[in-house]
Amino acid sequence: MAEAGYEEWGNLAEAYYWSPGGRNRAEKVYQKAIAMAEGQLKVNPRDAALLSLLALYHAMRHDAKQASRYLTEALTAQPNDNETLFYAAKTEIQLGNSDEALQYLARAISGGYSKYYAKDDPAFVNVREDTRFRRLVEDH
Repeated sequence: MAEAGYEEWGNLAEAYYWSPGGRNRAEKVYQKAIAMAEGQLKVNPRDAALLSLLALYHAMRHDAKQASRYLTEALTAQPNDNETLFYAAKTEIQLGNSDEALQYLARAISGGYSKYYAKDDPAFVNVREDTRFRRLVEDH
């Protein structure tokens, strides 16, 4: 069986983060995901998917400086990629920037990203009642 990669570690960290009492556990797992992802940057330093995940991982650890740096690099590499825009929204919401987050989310959804993923993602819990968010994710 292959060793888990940075995405699997990142997913595990996110699961811990959003589970009751799991934030301390998430911290160490995010550190592992970051270390592995940064190692992958040596292979392709302009990989927007990797850069956007690094931005999110750092945001989840409350490292706004690193999160912003990686997010800028991701958006420079792929400014209109729906997945990059979705992770930009998750990063910004975690950093407390709900206006920017909703703008990125709107761009991602209008570009074809599934509104259902956004609707169910715990990252957006603080904007669930915001009418802008509700308009983005509701069925028409």
